[in-house]
Amino acid sequence: MSHLVARTQAIPIDAVECSPHHASQSLLAYSAGQRITVSQWSADPDDDGAGKPIAAGIRALRDIRHFHVGTRTEDMSWAPTTSVDQQLIRLSLAGADFAIRILEAQLASNTYNIAAAPLEGHTGHINALEYSPGSGEFIASVSDDQTLRIWDVGNQQQHSCFELDSAGASVAWESSDGMDGAATPLQVMVAERSGLIRFFSFSGGEFSPFLTVQTDDQPLTSACLCRGNPNFIAAAVNGQWALWNRQKSPLESARAKKYGRLDADGKPRTLIRWSPHNREIFLMASADKAEVVHAEASYFEGQGADEAPGPLRTVAELEGHATAASWHSIEPFCTVAIGTELHVLSNCVV
Repeated sequence: MSHLVARTQAIPIDAVECSPHHASQSLLAYSAGQRITVSQWSADPDDDGAGKPIAAGIRALRDIRHFHVGTRTEDMSWAPTTSVDQQLIRLSLAGADFAIRILEAQLASNTYNIAAAPLEGHTGHINALEYSPGSGEFIASVSDDQTLRIWDVGNQQQHSCFELDSAGASVAWESSDGMDGAATPLQVMVAERSGLIRFFSFSGGEFSPFLTVQTDDQPLTSACLCRGNPNFIAAAVNGQWALWNRQKSPLESARAKKYGRLDADGKPRTLIRWSPHNREIFLMASADKAEVVHAEASYFEGQGADEAPGPLRTVAELEGHATAASWHSIEPFCTVAIGTELHVLSNCVV
């Protein structure tokens, strides 16, 4: 495990996102104040003076474009149509003014475009948004206004709106390919502060709810799907790590298994990000610490009545309050925003 500070800003970093898409996997975006910076992982250490490798073939992070968007960005998502080869950047941005903006730019040009009419409808802070997989036909967003909204990217209009029981904390789409590689209907997961996690499926041109899982505790502050096996759901609930397995019977999987995970001073976990490389690796964060954690296979395989999973093991840690974190889609490293600094934890393998 190695660690470096990739960036230091004059003002705190609010959001960071590595592109999860193959055509733009070398790109990263982060927001500080009203500015968005798009950077690229580089093989040349002279790009920013980084002295040690981050990962195989990656030695530095090079800023390539800056954009002023007129409001603070609280979350962002890369469009699947973003392409390094085609020199095209496309990002959706959740603004502090409760509106979503779509930013488009050519890497080789000094100009850029932000859609004249933002996607408006939310009446509270947008806590998470994400493009749908495949062609990026939809954007799903959740907010403090207790709604899930799904936006049609093509016509820049709201497609669907669902009322939630509480504020939305996280949103994530399942891959368009199933576990066996076969195409599956679009499905989106929504996690609520109250501890409910709902799934919606797209069929016949409409979205409809089809599954709800829950925990007996709250608040739920962060949730994510396992990219290698979306039957697994993880969440930070009242400071604890909660885990669901949808492969089990509905009676068993409807409620989470909860595993206590508190700092020595009692600070609860509030942020969780699942590694796309290994289902046993997470980034967990509390008010004053961010950790890469290894959970042994027994957590996912189930135990007998008298058996308990082994302890969670800290692989690496950073001091400070992490406001955002994102895993690289191919290489085993995680980028973490702490205050005005952007940190990289690399070689996150066990």
